[in-house]
Amino acid sequence: MYEFLDRRYALALYEVGEKNQKLEEYINDFGEIVHLLKNDENINQVVNHPQISTSEKKKIFMEIFKGKIDEKLLNFLLLLLEKKRIHDAEGILTQLNKISLEKHNKVVAEVRTVIPLTDNEKTTLASKLSAKYNKIIIFKEIIDKTIIGGVYVRVGDDVIDGTIKFKLESMKKVMLKEE
Repeated sequence: MYEFLDRRYALALYEVGEKNQKLEEYINDFGEIVHLLKNDENINQVVNHPQISTSEKKKIFMEIFKGKIDEKLLNFLLLLLEKKRIHDAEGILTQLNKISLEKHNKVVAEVRTVIPLTDNEKTTLASKLSAKYNKIIIFKEIIDKTIIGGVYVRVGDDVIDGTIKFKLESMKKVMLKEE
């Protein structure tokens, strides 16, 4: 929702993690915390309860997480509680992962096919995408029977749609225009 703010918080956490040489630990621990925030009924009740003060929420978080996560990450969580941004934790995690990929010159390519790509096809596609974007490619493979055949690739906002479904829809539009 507030992508710009999420990114600012994520960048701050990234820099602290990098400075303390605990970046991967922070990303993993924060990911687990976000999972808890989304799925643990008790934590949700505490976070969302209007009659529990922020200071009480902070005490509860201290009891839960102290000694289990790095102190600086705990301080970050407490800051999110204080600034009433704890509900934005998932967006912050998303931005944190994006920043990490950017800093390591990596990009995620969402690849949709009807059947899994062979290792040779993955290698070929990775080298072509890597040359185009000048980044290391990380595949996120999705099997999608609705595309009929071919390959759909999304890298950031760029889409390469080489699916049969897309080609059929394009032909249909052309044929309907001519009538």
